[in-house]
Amino acid sequence: AWSPAPYDILCGIVGLAASGEIVLLFVAPRPFRIPANAAGSRLKAGTAATGTAVFSIQKNGSEVFAATVAASSATATFAGSQTDVAAGDMLRIVAPSTADATLADIAITLVATLL
Repeated sequence: AWSPAPYDILCGIVGLAASGEIVLLFVAPRPFRIPANAAGSRLKAGTAATGTAVFSIQKNGSEVFAATVAASSATATFAGSQTDVAAGDMLRIVAPSTADATLADIAITLVATLL
């Protein structure tokens, strides 16, 4: 049986992200799909958050997913609808509008499949 090829997008933030900082800009070289709630995607921090922190994952300037790190957590839950990305579309990950005082050394991997 045919299975779509996996396609992962990586982002690393060393130290603390500034308030509203764009931490990833990615132009899609080929079409791919991110599943509902970014299933399989991960965010993991080296230092846990003090309060709740929400990262905005945007396609062409509009939010398509939110990655929420709860207070005292070092991982996130993702929310959003299945999203298809065309070649030439721009993905952006934006740090929380108010930076968390301790959330640091963050790795984000978005899991997708090629179309």
